[in-house]
Amino acid sequence: MKSSVPSILILCSSWGSDGVHWFENDGNLNFTEHTIADFAKSTCVFVIDMDDDADLDVLGTNYGNGKIYFWENDGNQHFTEHPFSFTSAHWVRAIDLDNDQDMDMVGSSCGSTVAWRENDLQAGVYCCKLTNGNMSVVSRIVCVKLRLYMFNKKIS
Repeated sequence: MKSSVPSILILCSSWGSDGVHWFENDGNLNFTEHTIADFAKSTCVFVIDMDDDADLDVLGTNYGNGKIYFWENDGNQHFTEHPFSFTSAHWVRAIDLDNDQDMDMVGSSCGSTVAWRENDLQAGVYCCKLTNGNMSVVSRIVCVKLRLYMFNKKIS
């Protein structure tokens, strides 16, 4: 008999040689480990529905091989890997930067780069650079979408 404990998903990344894993709760606080990726120097994971199909996908970084990853969930927790080159990849988040109703990726390096990849659900994903090395070291990024109003009129 299942308890009333919700089926909680725990996701983790490992700097060592363990990669990216998720842990499935059976409802009774018994967790089963599942591997999404098996590589060293994973620095960040983030869960969000990137492809608007009502299931949770995973974004992650690998400092060791200089990539940001989008792992696309097929709805049955089978993940298709989509890697994107990103030197010294350290951090990744998702937000709709261009106001087109889909999630875009924002990543940072362990150096001075912050870049975004526009998510075009029809044509794939491509990259645009946001900064040009103006920061000495980027350690984390936070994405916040602001709406500006002037005299009760929306201006952006």
